[in-house]
Amino acid sequence: MTEFQARVYQATKRIPKGRVASYRTIAKVAGKPAAIRAVGNALHKNPHKNVPCHRVIRSDGLVGGFAR
Repeated sequence: MTEFQARVYQATKRIPKGRVASYRTIAKVAGKPAAIRAVGNALHKNPHKNVPCHRVIRSDGLVGGFAR
């Protein structure tokens, strides 16, 4: 796992239950605001069950793809 992926997973784990965040927001929190697609790729490769990928959505409010 890369350092960026670890930061994406940490940021995603901080999304409270019942809330969502955009891929763009996670990219900003992870320190690379232009890496929106990389956030999606990191979440697609997520090996951890405790990272709530389902709480990350597209900026237009639609559900994006995620592992599991």
